[in-house]
Amino acid sequence: MTLLATARALVTRGVSVIPLDHPNAPIANDPKQVGKTPAIAWKVYQTRRATDAELVAWFGNGPRNLAIITGTVSGLVMVDTDSAEAESWAAANLPATPLQVQTAKGRHRYYRHP
Repeated sequence: MTLLATARALVTRGVSVIPLDHPNAPIANDPKQVGKTPAIAWKVYQTRRATDAELVAWFGNGPRNLAIITGTVSGLVMVDTDSAEAESWAAANLPATPLQVQTAKGRHRYYRHP
């Protein structure tokens, strides 16, 4: 599945997404943020989802990363465990969720926004 197809599928399911820079893009001020920096002014997408034309412009032409905007707009909250200790705590104390993503340092656990 292409990144554009993934973005469209998420938006169809009510999730707000934005483009991030590509992991190969150099960022001089903080190398830890490579692949994590929004490629657009993104705050508007906290209250509305992207149009298909925006998705095509962002994901149709080149390498990007994709971020999910959590909160009311997407109906999601996410818990990020970025250490072995945090992952151990989350596994013992948080409810199970079918939507989890493995990260370099831990996991992202997604839950319905209350």
